Amino acid sequence: TLTTGLFCVALSVALATLSWAFVEQPVRRRRVFASRRQIYGGALFSALAMGAVAFGVIRFEGLPNRVPKDLQAVLSNDALPTNGVECFFIDGAAGAEPCLRGAPDTAPSFILVGDSHAFAMAPGFWDAARREGVAGLQYIAPAFFPGLGMRRVGVSRDNPRSDRMLQIIADQSDVRTIVLQASWADYALGRNWKGRSWLYQDDISAARAGAENAEIFARALDRLIVALPEHQIVFLDDVPAGKELDLNQYARRGMLRDIAKDSVRLPAADVAARRAAYVPVLTALAAAHENVRFVPVFETFCAGPDGCALFAEDQITPIYRDGDHLSNPGALGLSPLFDELMIMLRSE
Repeated sequence: TLTTGLFCVALSVALATLSWAFVEQPVRRRRVFASRRQIYGGALFSALAMGAVAFGVIRFEGLPNRVPKDLQAVLSNDALPTNGVECFFIDGAAGAEPCLRGAPDTAPSFILVGDSHAFAMAPGFWDAARREGVAGLQYIAPAFFPGLGMRRVGVSRDNPRSDRMLQIIADQSDVRTIVLQASWADYALGRNWKGRSWLYQDDISAARAGAENAEIFARALDRLIVALPEHQIVFLDDVPAGKELDLNQYARRGMLRDIAKDSVRLPAADVAARRAAYVPVLTALAAAHENVRFVPVFETFCAGPDGCALFAEDQITPIYRDGDHLSNPGALGLSPLFDELMIMLRSE
């Protein structure tokens, strides 16, 4: 809050003043540590003291007992990270082979392409695929925007993963459907939930303000569509994102006061604002191209007036693991949202 922020600034100035008056000035004027032996001795003592503190923190694993037990249980939950890390191409994505996932002993009928948001969604997505007897290929990498010809201002080269994506699609001549899911709002806005912002450019223009990113974003996806005229392209929407959905932020606030888990929510206005940044673009692309569909699988998720909850109805299971990535149980809980999509993909 503003009050807390002002208090922290005032406290910082007060501590800096005390440090200046009782440490810096006495040392500078030789009122203390007048000899080299005293200076070296003080420096050695300080180094040993800091080393001892560091050793203690490492030895006792960050002193977890300082965290309330209910917060410990949430933050140490091994089930939260997404499974299937071998299909998340953190390194070597430009030469990676796609993974076959979904129903066993079934030929792939589509390719799933996207970034870490698609990877976090994947447990629920592939659970629905297995249930409906559908299989597909997965090519997902962190921060991978599947559009063509768009790059951040200041980055001189295109993303080689885009070339690899096109090569994979070309190699899979029997697979004619491409499913794309990514953090669309981040790319359209040039801003993420943490407040970090950037500008994009393509061969036509470079954004000079954040509002211009959306046009460049739309052109990049249109180029992808034009490059794949013989394929059916299915755009999926994205989950909401915001600091209220970050487990670490919840834990920090929970260290200071008790917080009812059912009160931890991303406001409905924020949910709507992020969707408004990219849904019109995907809708317009689907209207403009016969081989494109926009399937808003998350349209009903967090659609109510109460906004988006961090915890499931049991008030124990986090739906998100950070501000924009579903947890593994959160994604599995959303598996029914993909049922109709899988039936559609099976019939393609």
